[in-house]
Amino acid sequence: MTPGSIPYTIRESARAKRVTLNVTPEKGLEVVIPAFFPRNRVPDIVESKRNWIERSLAKLKPRENAGDLRPPDQIHLKATGSIWRVEPVARGIRFSERNGVLYLSIDAWPERLGRWLQEKAKSHMVPLTHKLAAEFHLSPAGVTIRNQKTRWGSCTSRSTLSLNRKLMFMEPRLVRYVILHELAHLRHQDHSREFWSFLSSMDHECRRHRAELKTADADIPTWARL
Repeated sequence: MTPGSIPYTIRESARAKRVTLNVTPEKGLEVVIPAFFPRNRVPDIVESKRNWIERSLAKLKPRENAGDLRPPDQIHLKATGSIWRVEPVARGIRFSERNGVLYLSIDAWPERLGRWLQEKAKSHMVPLTHKLAAEFHLSPAGVTIRNQKTRWGSCTSRSTLSLNRKLMFMEPRLVRYVILHELAHLRHQDHSREFWSFLSSMDHECRRHRAELKTADADIPTWARL
């Protein structure tokens, strides 16, 4: 499932013999098409290359304004209702978690917080996924936590679910919706009418939750997007 379509621009080239995708810091994703190529085919081409595009865009993100970032004063993980105070330290402690306080070395702190977020997401969302799967008599082959750039979750053809660690900044109802959405793909790999009917049987307000999710990423801090 995606938070939205991948943004891109289209450039028509008389010299182009085939469609090419270019990812640059200046333009993001640019799709170059030959003259007279049907533009309505571009969205399907972009979607078919989503994994490559995600990886390419991810390589650009850490360089964007990374030097201007400062450690946050606190971190609110809405998924669990927990709030952590952050105390930057200059030396001695690289990373320590005690009594609701994160003591964090100012050296490479985004990476350290990223690993911390990864562990929090794993300890919360993996058990929750298995609990929901059992509730609806579904059996995922496995559950992984990733730092996806353009997806909240995904389900492979081998029934493995992957969830975005940034979901920890979402309200519990939205986390539950994303998990149920991916679990529903165990029965229906597409987004057919049957898929939405099955998902609605598990989450009666799935349409509302889907709409909420489109703007929920506004609460994700910049450091967590790296």
